Amino acid sequence: YAPTAGIRELREKVANYYNTLYREHKSSQYTYENVCVVPGGRAGLTRVMAALGDISVGFFTPDYT
Repeated sequence: YAPTAGIRELREKVANYYNTLYREHKSSQYTYENVCVVPGGRAGLTRVMAALGDISVGFFTPDYT
C-alpha cells in the first residue's frame, strides 16, 4: 500500500503547483508536509475529521427488515 497521506513526489508537485498559482509573492510557501492526497471522498472526509480532533466518526448502514 502507498502511504496514507499520499506519495511524497505527488505531494511535492501539488505543493509546488499551488505555490506557483496562489502564493507566488508570499513569504510562506507550502511543502509536501502541508499536502494530503486521498483516494476518494470518504477517505478525505475521514482525514479532515481526524485532523479536527477527538471526534467520533462512524459509518452507518440501514437496518433492513
